[in-house]
Amino acid sequence: MVSGNARRIRLLACDMDGTLFRSDLKISPGVQQAIATAQQAGIHLVLATGRMPAAARPFVDLLHLSGPQIYYNGALVSTPQGEQIFHLPVQTDVARRVVEYARQSTMHVNAYVGDEIYVDRLTPEAEFTRQLNRVNPVPVGDLIPFLERAPTKLVIVRLPKVEEGLISRLAADFNGSVSVSSSVPQYCEMINPGVDKGKALRSLAERLGLSMDEVAAIGDGDNDLTLLEAAGLSFAMGNGTERLKARASRLVGSVEEDGVAQAIEQIL
Repeated sequence: MVSGNARRIRLLACDMDGTLFRSDLKISPGVQQAIATAQQAGIHLVLATGRMPAAARPFVDLLHLSGPQIYYNGALVSTPQGEQIFHLPVQTDVARRVVEYARQSTMHVNAYVGDEIYVDRLTPEAEFTRQLNRVNPVPVGDLIPFLERAPTKLVIVRLPKVEEGLISRLAADFNGSVSVSSSVPQYCEMINPGVDKGKALRSLAERLGLSMDEVAAIGDGDNDLTLLEAAGLSFAMGNGTERLKARASRLVGSVEEDGVAQAIEQIL
């Protein structure tokens, strides 16, 4: 990983949950002001999130973001106007196997197709999803025949949180046919193994004519590892995982301490 030169940074890729905002889904005034200052200085802010565009849109609007954003942990890069820069969904046959696997273990699955969340039926897990994403899941009765169109992402939702070892077990059982990670404690997120946040960031930087030395990234979870590894300058939040902190160029405060604002201050 290149250590980077903060004075050259022209793009900042920022994770959302646990980085940009707390569990209350609110961006603090200090972070909002820091982002506005960075934008005035000519730094582009790019959201790099596991969320779908519809769930990220209120924050895109709040922060006045106009360029391409990274969604679904890197499986989709698109503009706020809906122009797709990159998209690689889960293969249909794999998606159906995930649904059947979850059904045999009595686990709830969200299927993200287009800008909608589809579920077998409305459950407490679906309600948790609605509150987290501010998007109403659509019940279809049976996801398996419904998934004729490949989903961009699948999520197994566990309440109150994902059991220890479940993510590694899913990765082993699906043997590389999906990439499994978690951006919030209740989610096992599955995307096409050919994509990750880091690849999406490199693709976006190339499109914008930037070298990776001109790119910074900040996150808190293991699903942000590839994002930070791709960037020339990387920041781990104080509330981040130990794996992430070990890979980052620099550490900043937790989300409660406006770590994003601290990172921007260092960049500027």
